[in-house]
Amino acid sequence: MSAGQTIGEPEPFSALGLTWYLSPISAGVRATYSDYCKLKALSDLRSLKDAMSPDEYREDRALLYARISAGEYTWGTPLNPEGLGEAVQVILNSDEGKLRLLQILLLDRHGELPGPRLLEILADAPEEVARALRVAMRLPRVEKAREPKAAESGPFVHASLNQETPPHKSGWRDDDGA
Repeated sequence: MSAGQTIGEPEPFSALGLTWYLSPISAGVRATYSDYCKLKALSDLRSLKDAMSPDEYREDRALLYARISAGEYTWGTPLNPEGLGEAVQVILNSDEGKLRLLQILLLDRHGELPGPRLLEILADAPEEVARALRVAMRLPRVEKAREPKAAESGPFVHASLNQETPPHKSGWRDDDGA
């Protein structure tokens, strides 16, 4: 099987009284998500442009392009189709990144769903969505949650943010003319 082929069948889950189907992870899904990560990074940098000096902006932009070229914003390469670049891992672990992946995986069967609709699906069946995402990504089954030990909780344990940010469109271009 080549790196470009899809592995597995669409993964069903129920939410809002409907059956939804997540596409399996394919080279196309990985490329679309990589493009989203690049677009997000460029957009985030552009949003800071007015707060930076022109030299700082050019330097940060050059650094970002170097990181993109180095594969930090890439999910999969010919030698490692499943490999996640460092920046992709960070974005994928964010709430916004998970929401965008869900949107991409639902696209083939259900069309482009807006952020508020995705949030409704997540609110109605968070465990079902999490299970379907694990299967689509071929991740191991997660055991039931347990109470954290004293060393795993407290002020030095980072909790993830629970933000409701709608995802960006996929694809990326540097439109700022810089």
